[in-house]
Amino acid sequence: MKRIAILGLVVTLLLMAMAAPVMAKSTTVQVWWLEDAERYGGDGTWLQSWVDGRIPDPEDAPVESIEFIKTGKAYHAGMELFYNYYPLDDFVASPLVIANGKFAAWARYTSPASGLPILDKIRGRLTIDDGTAYGSYVQYSYVEGVTDEETVTSSYPNAVATDEPDIWLIGITYYTVHGQQ
Repeated sequence: MKRIAILGLVVTLLLMAMAAPVMAKSTTVQVWWLEDAERYGGDGTWLQSWVDGRIPDPEDAPVESIEFIKTGKAYHAGMELFYNYYPLDDFVASPLVIANGKFAAWARYTSPASGLPILDKIRGRLTIDDGTAYGSYVQYSYVEGVTDEETVTSSYPNAVATDEPDIWLIGITYYTVHGQQ
């Protein structure tokens, strides 16, 4: 019985030690930034570029900045305000977590332009400093769950079928995130 009590105490202490970083004090930080981008079709064809796109875009979003929760050295936020169309139909996403400058996230929604189901996978590096973000990331956009090639290519002529059934790469966008001006 004594061994079980000691084992229980050791397990409890280990769990408390592992939970300590999670229980670190959190604060909120309001962040917005400007980004430059180069967008390519799934086949690599250049589609468009822009400079100084504001995130979040106050013309489309109901807020002036994204609220990040800072816990220790990590930042956490929702993904929807990263998109220029707000709100997006059927929007579901992973939380955005920036830890050690790296992040990865995904989002699913119905495109307001094509009406097709979109999956975005986002990977990159961001740092947050003094209310703005800096870094770069890549967004891979897919149409998923559509079997008919003509349905996809009528909206996305540069789409390419992937090795996965019914998933089409429709675009790759490279973002450079820079401070506010």
